[in-house]
Amino acid sequence: MDTRTPTVNDVNYYRDILANRGLFTSDQTLLTNPATASEVRWNSRSPLGWKRKFAAAMVKMGQLEVLTGNTGEIRAICRVINS
Repeated sequence: MDTRTPTVNDVNYYRDILANRGLFTSDQTLLTNPATASEVRWNSRSPLGWKRKFAAAMVKMGQLEVLTGNTGEIRAICRVINS
């Protein structure tokens, strides 16, 4: 989600936010909260640390049970359960 390295998964996304070049308003909003702003700063300075955090998050995501068939639903409006 950055213009310098759009095909590489790296910390430039966070560096762009710090330079007020976030792609979306929601990206820049990360700087308005002290906790998320701290994470943005840390991620921008620590490529190896960020890669480790990202890898751990992907492992966690891979362990989620996907609901299929009658046990899940595709929502017409994401924040509202279909009726």
